[in-house]
Amino acid sequence: MDKRVAKILFATHSLPIAPGIAVRRGDAFKTAERVRDEVGDRVVIKPATHGSAIGVSRIEASRPLSEVAAALDRVWAIDEVAICEHFAMGTEVTCGVLEITGEPVALPTTEIVSPNDPFYTYEARYAAGRSVHHCPARLPTGVTSEVQRVAVGAFVALGCRDLARVDFIVGDNADHNRVTLLEVNTLPGFTATSLLPEAAGVAHIPMLELCDRLVRRAFDRGPSPRKQALPLPK
Repeated sequence: MDKRVAKILFATHSLPIAPGIAVRRGDAFKTAERVRDEVGDRVVIKPATHGSAIGVSRIEASRPLSEVAAALDRVWAIDEVAICEHFAMGTEVTCGVLEITGEPVALPTTEIVSPNDPFYTYEARYAAGRSVHHCPARLPTGVTSEVQRVAVGAFVALGCRDLARVDFIVGDNADHNRVTLLEVNTLPGFTATSLLPEAAGVAHIPMLELCDRLVRRAFDRGPSPRKQALPLPK
């Protein structure tokens, strides 16, 4: 759940992330000037350790610096660190990864459309009918393969196990096929509107079978090893 650390690990594995910086709580206006200088006019600002799009702001090039400062303040109200990265203006895509039969395998990609929201907001995620999911995503074959490759790479880079859902933006202005890795959800939702179970269903793994496989895998793995308690030396 630490997006700052995750981005460092993604970079060491040469995965395609958005350029950006992490900034600690401080003077919002001075930090906003730094964000504009180092990241650019189009920026996404989000908490380092939250999920479900809580606290996320997307700021376009034409907006005043005060909006960047206000977005920082909103993040710092709930998190010590704000992630500020280039706002790639493309299609929201996600890709589940399952490791329930051996090596991690990418599920079909899902394109997310939020017609009543500026992006896949908290409301769009959890209100029934608020978002539209196209699974498989409407992407060229080569782009789909790249998204799935990067999804598995991100899963491995973070040392995940069993399951995860990896979020992307595909495209950025004229470069419609650019793939930008955003983050990994290591405990994806299993609600009626959740994306990973939906993609698993498209891959012919119904919900009951998916849950059964995950439980059996955890049971077979057994409890995590623990070291014996050592007495304090005298």
